[in-house]
Amino acid sequence: MLMSILYRSHAILGRESRAERSMLNTVRTLNRAAKITGHLHREEDVYYQWIEGPVAAVEALLIRLQRDPRHADFSLLGRQITTHRQFADWSMGYSTSNEGDLLEWAIRNGSSLKVTDPAQMVAFFHDQALRNEIRERPALYRHLRDAGSDTATAIDHQQ
Repeated sequence: MLMSILYRSHAILGRESRAERSMLNTVRTLNRAAKITGHLHREEDVYYQWIEGPVAAVEALLIRLQRDPRHADFSLLGRQITTHRQFADWSMGYSTSNEGDLLEWAIRNGSSLKVTDPAQMVAFFHDQALRNEIRERPALYRHLRDAGSDTATAIDHQQ
C-alpha cells in the first residue's frame, strides 16, 4: 500500500542556490533508499511538492518536513492512500517557474488556483517533467511541435 501527499510551503533557501542544489542531491539519495518518489516545484518563493511511497516512509517524512527549517508555513493540501505511483521513476523531480509557470499552466488548462486540487497539481508536475525532458531531447521537442502539442507550443511562447 502506498501513500501520497501534496504540500505547499514558503521556501527559505535561495532559488537555485548552492544550498538548494545540495538539499536536492541529499534528498534524492534518501528518497531512493526509502522508496519515495515525487516532484518538487518552486514557484518564486513557494514550494509545491507531491510525495509518494510506502505509508510508513511517507508518514515519517511528513513529520520531518513539518519541522524542516529550510521552509516555513507548511500546509498539507492533500493526503491519500493509493495503489500506484504518479512519478515512479523520479526520486524527486524538480522544476521552477522558469520552466513553466503554475498560473500560466492553470489558465491554459482551465484550472482554478483557488483550491489546490491534488489531481491538478499532479497534472502540472507531469507537464513540468515533460518540459524538462523536451529540453534535454531536442528530437522529442521537434516531434511534439510537429504534432501540434500544447506543451511544445507553450515552450515556443516562453522563448
